[in-house]
Amino acid sequence: MLPFYLLMSGMHLTNTYWSILLPTIFSAFGIWFACIYANASVPNELLDAARIDGAGELHIFLTIALPLMSPALATMFLFHFVGVWNGFFLPLLMLNNQHLYPVMVGLGVLSAGAGTGENNTNLVIMGSLLSALPIVLSFTFLQRYWRQGLTFGSLIG
Repeated sequence: MLPFYLLMSGMHLTNTYWSILLPTIFSAFGIWFACIYANASVPNELLDAARIDGAGELHIFLTIALPLMSPALATMFLFHFVGVWNGFFLPLLMLNNQHLYPVMVGLGVLSAGAGTGENNTNLVIMGSLLSALPIVLSFTFLQRYWRQGLTFGSLIG
């Protein structure tokens, strides 16, 4: 983590949300998952047929490959969203301003204050409950992309 902190510090990105978002956006897992899913779900015959019909590479990507990959993109978004939302160590390391702390770090600070005589138990429990709502809502919203991707693949052929 020290080299990563030095890299972000050298780019003057510490104490900003970019120091947390950039490692997530360019994660090796997301790139690997997208490549594996693209090779498995986008048939080469479909791409070749589009090329024979005269479609350009950008048109093929936007109209054929991207709709077929929507379940994978929704899955990657949900994995990364949950990872950033539940992140504790990276925000604690990169952010110095308590006003920039994400929910989990804030809950950790509140629960650590319980040993000093402060009674924050109710706040921590309510904060934990409320912190789960965005994840549940995003999963509910993204379900249609999983279903759409499953049915879209059955219509092509």
